[in-house]
Amino acid sequence: MQESPLIYIIIPTYNRAKTLPRAIQSVLNQTYQNFEIIIVDDGSSDNTEEVVRRFTNPKIRYFRQSKNGGKSVARNTGVKNSKGEFIAFLDSDDEWLPKKLEKQMEIFLKILTRVGMVGSNHYNFNNNYKKIGITKVQNLKRLFFLPSSWLLQKKIFNKIGLFDVRILESEDTEFFNRFRRKFSFYFINEPLFNRYLSQDGAYADMEKVIRM
Repeated sequence: MQESPLIYIIIPTYNRAKTLPRAIQSVLNQTYQNFEIIIVDDGSSDNTEEVVRRFTNPKIRYFRQSKNGGKSVARNTGVKNSKGEFIAFLDSDDEWLPKKLEKQMEIFLKILTRVGMVGSNHYNFNNNYKKIGITKVQNLKRLFFLPSSWLLQKKIFNKIGLFDVRILESEDTEFFNRFRRKFSFYFINEPLFNRYLSQDGAYADMEKVIRM
């Protein structure tokens, strides 16, 4: 039987010591286990490093940047330190469901030559951790799905470049627009991760979360 492909999972984080353990544990709980985790601490001033060090799993690698450079810089650091064929992203305030990677990789291996990325839908939770539903998909041509759902081939970055460090907000949208101009994607219209909306979240405004 062919060995399962190695996935590098990049978790950029900044002052998220409270939510980061939930994100890390959701990766460790995956039914698909051939992965390495790269945590990029983007110059946090809280006890993020201490929180990470509590996890003794050898699959976890920790990189600390001396100063806060923004989400694009942190994600790019993760990509540059990834050696696998596949890359996934997880925001440090989000949480994967246990079969997220398994379901995506199952699709990917069937249509690998035709797509560069497999994404998914997600559950939305409000500030009180109450589930408020999933994003309704009405138009695939305008579809944008959040980075915490992305599973993509690393060679994509060689073709279209890394995240644009000049963009401080919606850098994921800019990258995705560049991606879809050259590559196809597959969207699993099933929630495979939990998105927690918070005041300090990358997308605290619901209108920024749902772009359809």
